[in-house]
Amino acid sequence: MRCAFGNLFDLVGIFLTGGTTGPSKGANVTNLGWGTMIVAWFPPESVARFAYEAPEKLDACGKVTRSVKVALLDDDGNEVPCGEASEICAHGAPVTHSYFEKPEATAEIRQFGWHHTGDVGEFDEDSYLYIVDRKKDMVATGGFNLFTSEVEAAITELPQVREAAVFGIPHE
Repeated sequence: MRCAFGNLFDLVGIFLTGGTTGPSKGANVTNLGWGTMIVAWFPPESVARFAYEAPEKLDACGKVTRSVKVALLDDDGNEVPCGEASEICAHGAPVTHSYFEKPEATAEIRQFGWHHTGDVGEFDEDSYLYIVDRKKDMVATGGFNLFTSEVEAAITELPQVREAAVFGIPHE
């Protein structure tokens, strides 16, 4: 059987994840010979094509499909410029319109006419979307907003560190 990746039976694996992979995790997976990693925030069937067409963007979620509109909005509902991280918001027919019998939760995620996912992302110059972190994982420290994934990425750059998990603890 043939597919875009070659002989289907020779394919070692496609790895799917729903969140941020951190820098060069896609390259690490392919360098180990484990197959192609696809970071799927959108349905896998809509992002598989880009992994074949743009393997250098394996850490991206792909491009927005025609069936849904996606924007990165700040806390006031304004779109942010390309390259700036902000909350991923969506609207369109396949996007949920409410939480079942939870009007308060629905009001929290439905603002400015958009569905707020709670994921923070950024678009690159080629319109590929990258997940940065979860909005609730952002830590305010010393007047800066810092994502735990950024700290994890910095720590795992050290040769002595294999994996890291970072989370915020409320200041008392």
